[in-house]
Amino acid sequence: MITGKFSEWKSQKQVFSPAIKRAIEHCLKTDFSRVALGKHLIEGDDMFAIVSAYNTEPKEKKNAECHKKMIDIQFVTEGEEAVGISSKSSKNHVIDPYADANDWELYSDVENEYFITLKKDDYVILFPEDVHRPGCVLNEVSPVRKIIIKIKMDKL
Repeated sequence: MITGKFSEWKSQKQVFSPAIKRAIEHCLKTDFSRVALGKHLIEGDDMFAIVSAYNTEPKEKKNAECHKKMIDIQFVTEGEEAVGISSKSSKNHVIDPYADANDWELYSDVENEYFITLKKDDYVILFPEDVHRPGCVLNEVSPVRKIIIKIKMDKL
């Protein structure tokens, strides 16, 4: 997992892969408040954005997840949320085993979970070993507009 701020991107971008650079640059030049909810191709199925809107919920109502084929770059353009972070572990309670078709494994409980905050200007890059529980209440329920950029691992 890597966290960052879009406002600091120019001084940090040299350490990232070309695909992550292209994704972040796309985010910086796109006004996502004008982009419709749903899936939007950036580089075909190799890189795409998912725009969603929802209210945050208590962690107990949210599942944790991880992926194998894709990384996530997640950020909010409105609102704020807590994102639970953990690692893969045999002690995590799997409720939906990994399926190639949807590229996720879902968990109800995960070991050693901690939380980060996502608010405007923040982003988090999540790799396959990063179990994450997005959309959690931070201080109070918050309406969120969130963007997830998905990039195929083999394109990094």
